Amino acid sequence: MGALSTYLSLIETRAETLAALVVLGFFVGELLARGPFTQALASLSNITDTLGKKLDREQRSIATRVYRGMVAVLMLVLPAIIAAAALNQPIPWLKLLAGLLLVAWFGYCFATISSIQLLRRAKRGGLPLELPGVNYLFADHHAVIRYRVASRTHAFAIGIVGGCCWYVVGGIVAMAIYLALAGAHTAYHQRAAFGWAARSLFTLANALPALITRALIFFASFFTPHTKPLRGLFASNWQSAIATTLDVTLGGPTPGGEIPWVGQGTARLTLAHLQRAMQLLVAQAVLLVLLLAHSELYKLLAI
Repeated sequence: MGALSTYLSLIETRAETLAALVVLGFFVGELLARGPFTQALASLSNITDTLGKKLDREQRSIATRVYRGMVAVLMLVLPAIIAAAALNQPIPWLKLLAGLLLVAWFGYCFATISSIQLLRRAKRGGLPLELPGVNYLFADHHAVIRYRVASRTHAFAIGIVGGCCWYVVGGIVAMAIYLALAGAHTAYHQRAAFGWAARSLFTLANALPALITRALIFFASFFTPHTKPLRGLFASNWQSAIATTLDVTLGGPTPGGEIPWVGQGTARLTLAHLQRAMQLLVAQAVLLVLLLAHSELYKLLAI
């Protein structure tokens, strides 16, 4: 019982720290995420894609491609473990650096400033056919809004909810492993044999974060006007849950190619839908912070 109490106390400390970092990430994190941080993430994405192209050859057998997919995931996870373990050392300046990186990561996922700028441009009738940092000409304004809603909700579910979940469970090392698996899944999930390892491992790692995300969407919808909470509750996954809760259809052309359509509402998203999606995201963020900061929850676990 002593070890369990110590671990629960550690979980509480991590959660309360995360609550503060998430709040900072929401308001100022995007400022830290600009420049070298975003460039580093883009470089990591390019490395992941290049690794997949080099290892996944069509002329190889299915078994070989599955094996190579395992090797690719391992090559992505090991550096993440090493870097996170280095940041986890009890040295003041490393702790500060780790905190700043987490704030920058949360800010990158929230993209609060760019979202506000996009809303302002849309209200003035100047919604662009291209988004900042995205070299892709969308089919129309509806596709831009669909992509924005889908990408922000995905970043929140994986980068923030999933990241926080695993940080609470196992610290920055567990969070780094989860995010490395998420990156591998994003890059390789459409590759049948080669992406098997990435899909399988990420599905396991994302089981609890997906449930938490579904719960946050459900409860946040009660604080967001013109949403359908009960429809989202019975959706097949959290992507469908966000679409049905907002009563829209998401999918279609994105910078990474076509993504499957989900939802049964309109696909011709407007400024009102974008505002509603942002309100839902803010409500989810508030609920997540309250969940992380609520010490009574950890006392109940200790009983």
